[in-house]
Amino acid sequence: MKFSAQYSFCREAEEIARDSLLYDKAVEKKRKSFKEIERMMKEGKAIQQSASLTNSLNVNEIKCPKCGSTQIQLMKRGWKVTTGFLGSSVNERVCLNCKHKF
Repeated sequence: MKFSAQYSFCREAEEIARDSLLYDKAVEKKRKSFKEIERMMKEGKAIQQSASLTNSLNVNEIKCPKCGSTQIQLMKRGWKVTTGFLGSSVNERVCLNCKHKF
């Protein structure tokens, strides 16, 4: 009788130890996943910050009002039949994509 009681106690102790080991492994796995989530969130914030910086840099970029192209060239207006030399020294923007003058 003593032997079976000791055996069942050892078996229960072994199960408890196994359960606590599984619990420790599960806790460690959760910790790692939380760290991974935090790292991903930090990377996401860094990406958002860099995207907002590039958006703020592109705000001052000149675009064609007709086609939206950013390939713009500044040219002197020059002589015209209707206005002659009036305003000939004024710079005009010309879209290289659609040739729209603005």
